Amino acid sequence: LKYIVDITRNQNHGLFLDMANGREFVLNDAQEKNVLNLFAYTCGFSVAALIGGARQVVNMDMSHGALKVGQRNHDCNGIGRTHDSRGKARFLAHDIFKSWGKLKKLGPYDLIIMDPPSYQTGSF
Repeated sequence: LKYIVDITRNQNHGLFLDMANGREFVLNDAQEKNVLNLFAYTCGFSVAALIGGARQVVNMDMSHGALKVGQRNHDCNGIGRTHDSRGKARFLAHDIFKSWGKLKKLGPYDLIIMDPPSYQTGSF
């Protein structure tokens, strides 16, 4: 799996190393599943899910910029934004807490990933 990382951005460089086991779990468990990735950030879990054979991944995060990096992460792994042999990714820059209707419409989901950001000052 390939990810874009910007080591000049202090703590939010684009990939959280402590979630490596989670990405590995998703890679091994996503076969033929519809996946919901909440607080998607740069879509590391989405890349793992689609490489692992997911049918669809819906990525939702409030940060349009982070999702743009997520789209680039998909591109550098050869899993673009359109339907291909590895499934389809959607990128929704919405407030999760105000978008339940949209999420419900795109479901149902077999696997839900929720990794919210911490609330430390200056985190994002």
